[in-house]
Amino acid sequence: MKHNNEEFIRIKINNYFSIKGGNVMENRVTGPSTTAKAQTVKKLIESYPTQIREIIEALRAVVKANMPGAYEFVYHNALNYKLPESPGTWTCYIAAQKNYVRLGFFFGASLFDPNELLEGTGKRMRHIKVRNVVEAGTDQLSELIRQSWDDAANDSCQPESKS
Repeated sequence: MKHNNEEFIRIKINNYFSIKGGNVMENRVTGPSTTAKAQTVKKLIESYPTQIREIIEALRAVVKANMPGAYEFVYHNALNYKLPESPGTWTCYIAAQKNYVRLGFFFGASLFDPNELLEGTGKRMRHIKVRNVVEAGTDQLSELIRQSWDDAANDSCQPESKS
């Protein structure tokens, strides 16, 4: 079977980026139809099945209510949130998975979590698997989002130490 060399190279490059976390990533829920083309928040959300879309919208509402003035943007097929005036203050993200939506915190390891909702074992990042709209609206989840926002705002106001 003869392959078109250009097509073969494109497939190899796309597979490499999918494995290495590059910009050309296959969406885990709907497949290749929502790769890097989904550049806007609206387009990204519309690309998911109804159940996942409803959870994402509920989480967005909670995030916006607890992170006043947050900048929302799409990166790696996820909704990301950061302080608007500072490039290095990413706080959390919303990423669709096959059967749930992940609410992740870039500095989740430092959050106070008495209900032990956060999952993960890395040095910084933690996440919560949100499986339905009811879980998205809990007070415990709102408190974690608020903490993440407050921590980012407080850290961005601190002068850098000279070492």
